Order: sequence, then structure tokens, then C-alpha cells
Amino acid sequence: MSIRQISLNNFRNLKSTTIDLHPKLNILYGSNASGKTSFLEALYILCQGQTFKSSNLSQCILHKASSFLLFSHFKNYKVGISRTLNKTTIRINAESINRVSTLAEKSPVRIINASSLNLIIGSPADKREFLDWCLFHVEHRYHQLWTDYNHALKQRNALLKQKKNLQQLDYWDNHLSLLNYEIYNLRLDFCESFKQCLFFNFNDVLNELEIDISYRPGWDQKQLFKDVLSLNRDKDIRYGFTRFGIHRDDLVITAQDFLVQQVLSRGQIKKLSVFMILSQIIFISQFSNKKVILLIDDLESELDVNTVESILKKISEHTLQVFISLIKPSFELFSHNQDYKMFHVEHGIIRPVKNS
Repeated sequence: MSIRQISLNNFRNLKSTTIDLHPKLNILYGSNASGKTSFLEALYILCQGQTFKSSNLSQCILHKASSFLLFSHFKNYKVGISRTLNKTTIRINAESINRVSTLAEKSPVRIINASSLNLIIGSPADKREFLDWCLFHVEHRYHQLWTDYNHALKQRNALLKQKKNLQQLDYWDNHLSLLNYEIYNLRLDFCESFKQCLFFNFNDVLNELEIDISYRPGWDQKQLFKDVLSLNRDKDIRYGFTRFGIHRDDLVITAQDFLVQQVLSRGQIKKLSVFMILSQIIFISQFSNKKVILLIDDLESELDVNTVESILKKISEHTLQVFISLIKPSFELFSHNQDYKMFHVEHGIIRPVKNS
């Protein structure tokens, strides 16, 4: 679902305004610190209910203001989000919602920025987030399974940490084991399907770099997970947390049989991360009726011209709404796109620019 219009008030350094957006391609250019990333952040919040920059939405409030307000017209619904220093209110079609996931499932949004490198060289948690986000949008059971697993894990960890009522561990071990295998099977199937999608769309580059991606479960596959919990219970009690399970899963990404960070340049890693995110978006389009909103912050950073052009070509082949930020307007990059909107951002003011 595309965003047709956005209104901002007291959001970071952006001047209060209402902007009509293009349903396919929107380009923002301006110098560093002009407000381009803040605008992308506002779009992200309207889709996800949270920001990609900080853990607390109150940090997005304009200096000396008491709250911010974001409002957007999507194709067939409206979203309003306000944040005071201590409260967030989210409304869809004027009706308040209590769960951020209700908003997040309506309009999937993905951002490509400097942090995208973490998908390749970051922690296992960064890679699990990549798996979870996609499964959340293509597998209707996944969010509830993930929620139930994390609840069971929290209960087990509380018992381990408190070292009391340890007889209850048998119950939580059984419960955790069942949920663990359900999520594991979904993640395993997704990884295989995703790899096929990735290599189908970017086969030449990936084969040239000799890329391989493998899913590494968070426990020894030679044993039943329930037995792993039982055999390691004493050590878990000593450490005060559950050391094995799908919450320790990882994606291992290699090039020429070595970890990518040992072989590839930073630019090549950035390229690989972009290809993975684009493949994730294509995958969702193929296996659900959802259309992803893609945000690309500083498109040309660390990427050569040929890669930028191939990214834009691949984007143009699929039905999604895209927002791209640049330092300079670069009209020639978009010469093959006859229909788009361009905006100049300067000192927090966003102005539409006539296409040249």
C-alpha cells in the first residue's frame, strides 16, 4: 500500500508541512543534515510504529516542543501517530490501536542505509531480525508463535535466574521445545526459498563473488532440543539464562568459503546487503498480497555507478513505492523513469522540484 500524502508537525528538524507523494518513485536531494533522513524516518514510523534511529520516539520531538504529530493517507486507510514526552498514540482510520504489530502488518517497510551492513557483518540478532521480518509478513502464524516462544523463554529464564520453583522447568522445557521446532521449520523453509529468490535475481554477481548462505540453528542438531535443555539445565541455572534455542539462530554468509568480512570490500558487502533486502522485498511480493515501501538513504554511498543503475533497474521491475535520498539531484540516474516526484530538502524545508 503506497503513501499518498504525509503531514508533519514538530518532527525533528523538519518544518511543519503537508506533502503529496508519488505512488511509485520519490527522490529527495539535499546536503547532509538538511532533513532527508528525518523525512524517511517519519515515513518509517507511519508504517512501523517505531523508528530505525533510536529506541525512544520522544527523541523525535522538535527541540522545545512538547509533542510531534504525523499523519498519512495510504491508498485505502489513514494513519495518525502522535508522541508526547511519555506517551505514543497510534490511530488507523481514527480508531486507536494498542499493538504496534497491527500497524506494521498493513504496510511493510524496509530501509537501506548505513546500518544495512549489519545484515552481513552484524550480530546473529541482526540476521534473525531479517528472517523474522519476512516471516511476519508471509506466514500468518509466525508472529503468534514468536510471541509465545519469547514468553516461554522469559518464564524459563526467570526461574533460572531466581533459582526457585525449579520443578516448573519441566513444563517450560516441553512448551519451549514445541514452539522451538515450529519456528525452526518455518525459518529453515524460508531460508531455502529465499536463497532461490536471491540467486535467481542476482545470480551473476553472487556467483562471481562465490556467495553462500546457510542457516545455523541455535542448538546441536544431533540431539533433540528437549534433551539439549535437559542436559544443559545445571549450566543454565548457573548462568541464569537459556543458552540454546531458536533465539540463538544465525545466518552464516560466506564468500569463497570464508566469512564475507574476511574476503569482500566494504563496497561489495554493501552491495550484497542491498541485494538481500531487495530479494526479501521481491519474496514478499511473490508470496503475499502486500506491497513493500522501500526507503533508501544516501543511495550512492559506497556503491559504484553500475551497481546503482542495476539497483534502480531491479526496483523498476517490481510494484512498490520507493523513496530515495541523494546529495545531488542526479537527474540522469532516473532518465528511464518517466514518472516520479523529486523534492529538494534544505534547512528542514521540503519543496517539490520540476523534473528535468
